[in-house]
Amino acid sequence: MLTDTVKALLLGLVQGLTEFLPVSSSGHLALAAHYLGITDSQLGLTLWLHGATLLAVVWVYRAELWRMARGDRALILLVLAGFLPTAVIGLLVRPYVHEAFESTAVVGTCFLVTAAALALGEWTLARCTSPRPQMSLRTAFLVGLAQSLALLPGISRSGITIAAALLLGTARPVAAYYSFLVAIPVIGGAFVFELPQFYAHSTAALRPLPLAVGFLAAFLSGFWALRWLLRLVPARSLLPFAVYCALVGTATLAAVLLGS
Repeated sequence: MLTDTVKALLLGLVQGLTEFLPVSSSGHLALAAHYLGITDSQLGLTLWLHGATLLAVVWVYRAELWRMARGDRALILLVLAGFLPTAVIGLLVRPYVHEAFESTAVVGTCFLVTAAALALGEWTLARCTSPRPQMSLRTAFLVGLAQSLALLPGISRSGITIAAALLLGTARPVAAYYSFLVAIPVIGGAFVFELPQFYAHSTAALRPLPLAVGFLAAFLSGFWALRWLLRLVPARSLLPFAVYCALVGTATLAAVLLGS
């Protein structure tokens, strides 16, 4: 049987590596919780891990955040245009999506949706003769609407936002840059919103060592994954991630049908 510290290490690595890669951290955490036997009282750890990946993206985008703090109005409006629709939809539907995290069938299906979105985005980009080198407010708003789908486990936030931007004719480097920038208020808002739940769990079951190990694992792996992806996406296709999500979704649904 795995100890709480080992579970925290594994969940930290899963969270860090999958938060920014277009493969859905929520879906992987839901599957990890299912197959590692994570109890409800231990799920507060996943909220803590989101704080670690938030710190990682804040550090990578510290220059952009400093520009916004100094009053870069254009950048602020772009971030708000992508964040606000996600926040509004999230507040409205979040009470109804909790059960999705307990259904491996839903998780598997959502992985297939992520795979299809990534493939469609790449297909559209390949046929676009002049992708736009800038993000407009309209595109940012539509990307924010698509981002709300990531409330479901298995729908990758980074994958769905990059795919949506590509579908709307945005150049690949701009799509990736904006996807991770708008992640800051989204991850931060969700973390703050769920803090009461974290404290309720932490007082009941979480000890300092697993929290520290999980946080460090999520921060370091998240920082590495984000830096690597920012170098990869501008020059490489996302189709390998689409194939990966399709395989995970298919395997998950097969396991459900076989009763495992």
